[in-house]
Amino acid sequence: DSDSDSDSDSDSDSDSDSDSDSDSDSDSDDDQCTRCNAVIDTQFSADSYSAQVSSSRPIQAVVMLFSDGSIKRVYGISGSTAIVSGTGGNTGKLISGLWVILDCANPKTDLDFLPYFPNEALVNLIPVISIEGNRYIYEIQYSLEEAAFNVTLSEPVPFGGRSVYVDYTTIDNSAVAPEDFIEQSGTLEFRPGEVHKTIVILIPSDDVQEDSETFFIEISNPENGLIGVPRATGRIIDTLNDF
Repeated sequence: DSDSDSDSDSDSDSDSDSDSDSDSDSDSDDDQCTRCNAVIDTQFSADSYSAQVSSSRPIQAVVMLFSDGSIKRVYGISGSTAIVSGTGGNTGKLISGLWVILDCANPKTDLDFLPYFPNEALVNLIPVISIEGNRYIYEIQYSLEEAAFNVTLSEPVPFGGRSVYVDYTTIDNSAVAPEDFIEQSGTLEFRPGEVHKTIVILIPSDDVQEDSETFFIEISNPENGLIGVPRATGRIIDTLNDF
């Protein structure tokens, strides 16, 4: 009983367990495929919502890594094959990769000690980057307003994948920087699990009555992604006018 209790204790306890002579505890220190002389094969569905696992040894559990970074362990597998997918709150999530726990391994083995099987289709996925629509900004006298523009990916950057980068810059139209808006440019980085970024442009006010004016914000030079919608429009409406 004392051995099984120590498996669920703190990291310090688990470290001491790994030094013991127990075969089950030492499982976490070795590559289970080498130690068990096992061959594991994984096949992901075309839509990446499910995966099939087969092994030359019985499977205890399959651990799924979803593209949003969440993890789900599936226990109670009998036999040497399994089909897994997201259920409950994970329904409809893309599977980025799997860990497989065989019958010869400790079911509580740290994932760092297990071979990882990536979903190459997601690792190599090229997301589409778009900036959303038009924004109306009301220029209120003696205040500094903000115009928020959303930049999104068609799919989250999968965990294990490469970050996505895109440049952005404001462009004068009938509204001109810096009198009507504060010029801004930079680079956005989408890290694994991310799908949304916001660019905030500042709109200063004055006491001059003007017609509505527009400026643009444009994204360009993508890295590890493709441009979908490249430009959005900001329309500044002067509240000194009756409308």
